[in-house]
Amino acid sequence: MRRNNHIFARITPTWETKDDNETTALQKKLSDLKWTIGKAFIGSAKFKYVTPEGGAHENLNIELVATVKTISSVTGVPVHWLGYVDLMSNRSTAETLYELIKNATINERSEWKNSLYFLILKAQEMYINAGGQDLPRLDYEFEIKLPLLDFSNFLERVKGLNVAFADRAISLFDYRNFIPGIDPLKTEKQIEVEDSKEEEKLIKIGNQLNQSGEEEEGEGNE
Repeated sequence: MRRNNHIFARITPTWETKDDNETTALQKKLSDLKWTIGKAFIGSAKFKYVTPEGGAHENLNIELVATVKTISSVTGVPVHWLGYVDLMSNRSTAETLYELIKNATINERSEWKNSLYFLILKAQEMYINAGGQDLPRLDYEFEIKLPLLDFSNFLERVKGLNVAFADRAISLFDYRNFIPGIDPLKTEKQIEVEDSKEEEKLIKIGNQLNQSGEEEEGEGNE
């Protein structure tokens, strides 16, 4: 397709001559003038621009679209990220967009997870060799996750997690771990801080109510 377009998808200036003598004379004249497109020409030969049919021009666009689709399928980059938003008109395709990215990058993300796993093991070994006391031996029981932050169908996902948590099928930590964009450990600590502040606030309000009640009771006794 590329070779065909390279050869045929061109605008070509042509001269129609009566015989070979006129053709030879015209060739010499154009050569002497160093004629280029845009310069004036006077002569007996009929001049016109010959262009490919519309299908040839459409073929250029068809080739480009096919190339974009091929790039998308190999790299996992969605076609509308490459500027062809009209190709992403299918609702089901849009809803499963992150599945495309996930499948296209699974090998790379697996390599990253393995590399980070062995990097953490190496860091543990260096810590122990340096005399660290908090880690008596190498801990192999951990997992590296590189999740895609997919916010599509977020509400449905949270509803499903809520049902699973209510049925005691998952823990609160699991619940938080499935929500993209947050760190479950930091979230747990932040919630504890907020709960502590809320508890202090309630205690303060309770003490104020008790003091107010005692003052009213004292005034009544007087």
